[in-house]
Amino acid sequence: MSEAAEIDESTYRKIELGQRNPNLHNMIRIADALGVDLAVLTEGLNADMVPPPRERTSPREPLEELKRKRDAKRRARA
Repeated sequence: MSEAAEIDESTYRKIELGQRNPNLHNMIRIADALGVDLAVLTEGLNADMVPPPRERTSPREPLEELKRKRDAKRRARA
């Protein structure tokens, strides 16, 4: 499916597992690959279903999180 939608496999897997929300561009690609209108994928969704934004403790946290992920990937490869 990721190939049909022209989305990176790991990104698509995270979307399927609910670990990542697709951006509009990827949602359009997925709908196209499925041969359905984008409205079919979003039917029944409303603002109450949107999770609250994650609170950040400091402006540096996003960078620290990226660094942790990068370091974890490096350890996994070793």
